[in-house]
Amino acid sequence: VNPTHTEKANQMNKDTEFNSECISFQTISALKSKGNDCFSSGRVEESLALYQQALRDLAVFSESADLVTFPETTTNSIADNTNNEDLLKLEVSLHSNCATAYWRLATVTSKGVQSSHVCLEECERHCKAVLKLQPLHVKAVYR
Repeated sequence: VNPTHTEKANQMNKDTEFNSECISFQTISALKSKGNDCFSSGRVEESLALYQQALRDLAVFSESADLVTFPETTTNSIADNTNNEDLLKLEVSLHSNCATAYWRLATVTSKGVQSSHVCLEECERHCKAVLKLQPLHVKAVYR
């Protein structure tokens, strides 16, 4: 039995060692960049796994960073001076990239209608996440 694209991505994510103390804005951005490289070279499932890992790390980072914006600046209490706007842009970008990867998997899949349907549902879920964060995001509206 061949696993679906989603199952493969989830397995890749489980195989990734997790250490919340090593998470930073830079490491999350690096995961996104590696995902972009994989996507560009046609390794869509691998890119998806990297984007999903980056989203999980971003959630942990945002929670552990205790984001508090000071009224006189846009800088928060994160040691690396990442601001809330940077985090928002990164989250929007990661959800958008996941949607694109799922869209690509749905259009190139040869595993049948069910697998394609699941990929399209995941694409839609990520587009909705983008639109919740940035309601006029053109690519998310299109997808």
